Amino acid sequence: HPTLQNYVTVLSDGRFLRWFANSFGIAVAVTLSNVFFDSLVGYTLAKFRFRGRYLVFIAILSTLMIPTEMLVIPWFVGITDLKLLTSVPGAYFAIMFPGLISAFGVFLMKQFFESLPTDLLEAARIDGMGEFGIFWKIALPLVKPALASLAIFTFLGNWNAFL
Repeated sequence: HPTLQNYVTVLSDGRFLRWFANSFGIAVAVTLSNVFFDSLVGYTLAKFRFRGRYLVFIAILSTLMIPTEMLVIPWFVGITDLKLLTSVPGAYFAIMFPGLISAFGVFLMKQFFESLPTDLLEAARIDGMGEFGIFWKIALPLVKPALASLAIFTFLGNWNAFL
């Protein structure tokens, strides 16, 4: 007959809440990192003209063709060489490191930033605002729907990541 004893057993053991907090903390940290760094790189690739910009974008996109499973051993070797597994904070960073920036997020944010009018950003430059100020105070608020989408995709991807 139906019972809730399994839930009682899992929740009465202190380990489950710790596992939940670990997963939540790592997913939030990686999501915040992705939202900031992906939008920063996407803005740079969309709004600045420099030599090799197209090659950088192609190199970032080409990483999408490499399966994650193929990268696990090099990540582990690198983490071991850096001795990150010898402490608890290092282990958390080792878990988060591969996902701190994503090619999908860079692509998504670049496409959204390309839709912003360049005249608006140039007006801010004429008014004396610095480049990071233009990014932070003008461009970023205009792409809030993209930031929300990226945050949702990233959080769910990290929450569901068994690896």
